[in-house]
Amino acid sequence: MAEYNMQELNLPGEDGKRILYPRMKLYGQVDLETITEKIAYASSFTRGDIIGLMQAVTDEIAYQMGQGYSVKIDNLGVFTPALGLRQDRERETGEEGDTKRNAASICLKDIHFKADKELLYRTARQCHLKRSADKFQRSSQMFSPQ
Repeated sequence: MAEYNMQELNLPGEDGKRILYPRMKLYGQVDLETITEKIAYASSFTRGDIIGLMQAVTDEIAYQMGQGYSVKIDNLGVFTPALGLRQDRERETGEEGDTKRNAASICLKDIHFKADKELLYRTARQCHLKRSADKFQRSSQMFSPQ
């Protein structure tokens, strides 16, 4: 069963009162090894088959995004590459006579992921919440002022 905490927003509401919202308590991360073990146990695929297939899928997603495409996988979501400037480069101002950025000053900075609604629905069907007995702490609250 999943747990949640009520976390306070950094900024107060319009009336000056604090605003709380639910935040899921995460217990850690599940890796590909754990997932492949569960899938292999419940199917006729071996762990090696599943790992090989996942590697082939991620390689192809990377290739297609590198060619300028976003990648949609039904029931999972859409992966979209996002660009940025290299660390030592300044932004273009758009003013006449200003230096323009070329491809050498631009790089891949991130990959955005938008979950498919079906993944959201499936996750919601598996999610049974209860309030956590632990109180949420911001990471800045875990350290002394020094």
